[in-house]
Amino acid sequence: MWAEFVKPCYQQKGNDCSRWALRIAAEVLLQKKIVNKKFNTFAKKCSDAGDYIPSAISEFQTSFPTFAKQLKFSQKYPKKNPMSGRRSRRSKTESKSDVFLQVKSLKTFFGFGPEANVLILNVQNMEFSGDRIVYSSKKSRENHICVCLGYNAGDLIVLDSNKFGKSCIKYISLEYLSKSAAELEKNPPLGPVKKYMYIAEVFSVLKLN
Repeated sequence: MWAEFVKPCYQQKGNDCSRWALRIAAEVLLQKKIVNKKFNTFAKKCSDAGDYIPSAISEFQTSFPTFAKQLKFSQKYPKKNPMSGRRSRRSKTESKSDVFLQVKSLKTFFGFGPEANVLILNVQNMEFSGDRIVYSSKKSRENHICVCLGYNAGDLIVLDSNKFGKSCIKYISLEYLSKSAAELEKNPPLGPVKKYMYIAEVFSVLKLN
């Protein structure tokens, strides 16, 4: 849906993907660039372990009020027991429905026409493989926050803060996400979550008219 828009493409340098995701979301929706010097100051405030999305949004609103007042941020998932602290930590009180997001539910978070939005995703247990975000079985597996522009028949379409060649577009398999959610639902809430890639948080960013 964003084919006609200029898509920013950046390469993050630290563990500050939440900050980059907010920059990318704002620039895509508003078609305006955030000044690099101001953004670098904002990015340096990120915890060494990375931020959760809510704390990054709060600081974005303080650091870039002109941009923030044109955007609406809303948490879509989870609705209960939202995560707090560093983005690598999970609450011991999370239920299955909080953790294992179904693809059919994810698709409903997208708006169209004047309600067109982007989503910010917290993807757990991932790694990059070319232009794809896939499950990682490594002990050094990563959790990553990125911007999702929409989806096609087989994939989520991500505008990432890590380049592959000259492009920042990446893809996440919808079939994989469906299968991983189904497998995780068979296990206790804090079961073998490290055996699958899954989406732990979703925030919507919408341009206000």
